[in-house]
Amino acid sequence: MATESDTIPDALLRREVFLQRFASHLVNTEVDGTIQSFARSLPSLLNEFGDAEGLTIAERRAVARSVVAKMREDWGGMWVSVTGDLDEMALMDANHIGSIYDDILDVDLTIPKDSTLIGHINQSTMVLTSGKTTQAGKWAQFLRQNTDTATRAINGAIWDGYTSGLNNQQILKQIRGTFNRTTKEYQGGLLQGRVRAQADALVRTGTNHFSNQARDRTYQANTDILDTRILIATLDSRTTLLCRGRDLKEWDIDDKSYPRLPFHFNERSVYIVSVSGSDPLKSKIPTNGGKIVDGKLVTKKGVIDAETTMNDWLRGQPKQFVVDSIGQKRAELFLTGKLSIDKFTDLTGRTLTLDELRATSAGRKAFKKIDPAG
Repeated sequence: MATESDTIPDALLRREVFLQRFASHLVNTEVDGTIQSFARSLPSLLNEFGDAEGLTIAERRAVARSVVAKMREDWGGMWVSVTGDLDEMALMDANHIGSIYDDILDVDLTIPKDSTLIGHINQSTMVLTSGKTTQAGKWAQFLRQNTDTATRAINGAIWDGYTSGLNNQQILKQIRGTFNRTTKEYQGGLLQGRVRAQADALVRTGTNHFSNQARDRTYQANTDILDTRILIATLDSRTTLLCRGRDLKEWDIDDKSYPRLPFHFNERSVYIVSVSGSDPLKSKIPTNGGKIVDGKLVTKKGVIDAETTMNDWLRGQPKQFVVDSIGQKRAELFLTGKLSIDKFTDLTGRTLTLDELRATSAGRKAFKKIDPAG
């Protein structure tokens, strides 16, 4: 919810942090849950006719078909569940955007009916750019493509195992990795590698797609009181050149040529709209007040470089928001110990446990700052 000192960018980028956490929740529950379930069912499927070394070609084909069919069934069911959660999120997000403009600018936006919002999302085309490659399609098409890619990867691993002379146990390890007795989960292998990474990227991209399309349809319903749309990019080390180049660009609210979000996989940019007679863009980046002077952000606390990082932005937000975003202890380490956000994850992006964090060089120093006796 907005506060008295908020700007529109403040409130919307706080919302974006929430949406990224929501995407992580979907990955952790739906994607990881499906991977673990499939991993547990894999032995009985591979062992249907005995060990790989003694199987005929016909039996190998039958095994591969059974495994692929199970993978397609599980993966398809996962995407149905994810899509249902994204539908619900999008409807809430449209209403949340309405509350932001109401709280900060005292403007009452018309929110379209649920069926109108969902219909718009389903019919919207995503155009995702990666280097010189562009992929385009509706959400359902991207889901089918991801399911096909995942099942082909599993099928390929099985046949690679057969042609390499591996036994069933070795093929299992290639696909699902090893069992961690502490977490009671399988880790490593093809499922936790390429298959999970591609699903993770699509969940995060879909979260941005559903959110922005619900907002876009809401803005379409209010063109009589809106002037322009302005792109706000999350500026940090992960920001693409495409998003950096479009940051703060404006399009007339009736201009149909504006680029639709998301622009690429793992998109985090958002649009804000200007209401007639008001300026929602109080500063280049989210701050509690301030303005740009000669490329610098001037606030009550002094001058800050205009390309403020996520660390700088998060430090300027209400403490409870920081706690809600990264947890009580991590917030204490971040705000008091001056530990940067990137220190909370390993090189793969996995969030470190507090014990793992304490074992790192930066973590030890930060823990000492908040607990010298420890």
